[in-house]
Amino acid sequence: MAWNRRHFLWLGLILLPSCASPTLKARLINAERRATEAEKLLDEAERQMAELEPAPAERAVKQAEQAMSDPDVGYYPERQQIRDRLAADLRKLPEVKRKREARDLAIAVDAHRVEIEKAFVEFTPAIAALRKPDVVRAEIDRAAETAGALKDAIDHGRDLELKDQSYAAYVRRLRGFVDQSHAQIELAKKRLEFAAGPGKLRSEGLELAQLAKSERNRENRAKLRAKAMEKFNACANDGEHMLGQLPELAKAVTAIGNESLTPQAVVIGCIKRAHLLKQASRPLLKSASRAGR
Repeated sequence: MAWNRRHFLWLGLILLPSCASPTLKARLINAERRATEAEKLLDEAERQMAELEPAPAERAVKQAEQAMSDPDVGYYPERQQIRDRLAADLRKLPEVKRKREARDLAIAVDAHRVEIEKAFVEFTPAIAALRKPDVVRAEIDRAAETAGALKDAIDHGRDLELKDQSYAAYVRRLRGFVDQSHAQIELAKKRLEFAAGPGKLRSEGLELAQLAKSERNRENRAKLRAKAMEKFNACANDGEHMLGQLPELAKAVTAIGNESLTPQAVVIGCIKRAHLLKQASRPLLKSASRAGR
């Protein structure tokens, strides 16, 4: 087809009267050059649009538009077809941009999902470990670290939440897990604190009470019972204070020595043991009083 147009143009030049202006011949040649340039640019623009590359497509369309704005193009016989094609490509550009934005958004969302899922895979077992009665400090630190990593991964894609409702719902659910983990981590810390405080006092009280039982000397036995009672009272007082600060601690099963107990049961047990020791000490005091008379 291009050959037919070119043939027509050159035929017109041959048939021009010998007195025709050289300027007109030059303009006809320029018309052919600029129209051909515009068609090639539109070919490139359409190829770029098919590949969802709106930026280079728009540049090519604008260049084609500039080529077609040359006044000499008015001499080109198929100028209107090229202008119609140019107008059609200009109408296509906004849709190509929308499709490219949608594709880029989908790619970005998928990339952030991968990043988040990787962090979530680390987060899930770390948080589950906090429920163990014998949780240790390293596991609590690991849980806090993975919760922070998951939060960072979620925050990296915060701008995507406004653009993709499905993604927004997805991260909203995961953000809820992160928020819950703060309380779980704090509870695990308090359980360790309880085990090292009231829990240890209970263990020391039990050890002293056991020594008192096997002690033959009455005076030494009384001293051991008094020390054991002191430990149990401290266990009860400190434990009640901690339960008042964090009520959720009461029923959180915790490793206390070789046992797994709730802090509430530990406090109640310490109160009872202190009371029993106090009652057991009364006969000894009466006997000592009578012996002094």
